[in-house]
Amino acid sequence: MKNSSILFLFALSFFFISTLFVLGCVPKAVTIPVNPEMSFTGNDPKIPLTVGLYADNDTNNYIIRHQLVGPLGPTDEYRLVAIGKALIPNAYNSLSGIFNKVQKIDSRSSSFPYIIELKIDPATSMDMGRFTFSEKSVDLHLQCIVKKGSGSVLWKKTISSKIAKSNPMGWTAGFAKYSASKSSNTKVQAAAEESLYLCLETLNSELLTNKSKIFR
Repeated sequence: MKNSSILFLFALSFFFISTLFVLGCVPKAVTIPVNPEMSFTGNDPKIPLTVGLYADNDTNNYIIRHQLVGPLGPTDEYRLVAIGKALIPNAYNSLSGIFNKVQKIDSRSSSFPYIIELKIDPATSMDMGRFTFSEKSVDLHLQCIVKKGSGSVLWKKTISSKIAKSNPMGWTAGFAKYSASKSSNTKVQAAAEESLYLCLETLNSELLTNKSKIFR
């Protein structure tokens, strides 16, 4: 009986400690992914051209870095949104809906008659508010440049989209910090994905509207 009581107390203590760990332990730096395979509207008829799609290494690896701020000021926790890794795959999907063919390229110099180069403007930012229940927003600024294969610039524009998501699950932070934090990260991911989607859809619209002026 005595041994059974000891084992029970040990199991209860282990469960209690494990629960505290799950509820209270949140990593100091969390990388939030962005879906690289979103679906886009497309257009019929397509622009009858083959274009190269390019982004430099800085853009492909671009991360939106945000230091969390609490009621008492900046904390030692960070959220990192990996927007760069999702840019070219999604741009390829979106542009493939309005051009006959899109080819990803690794250099600004190319034999393609036209190249679309994308960059993430440093003005891009995110905000998670002071509390887990605060709105989570991503403000994306996407630089879009259309060039000839020779390098001369034909068209350039920065397209912006700011999306905010409410986080009602944040109210659970008092007794389930991990769940509240996970909910916050999910809202940031949703805001980032919607911002990227809208920027790329707007780019398609701009290219279709101005195609006779751009592709000359």
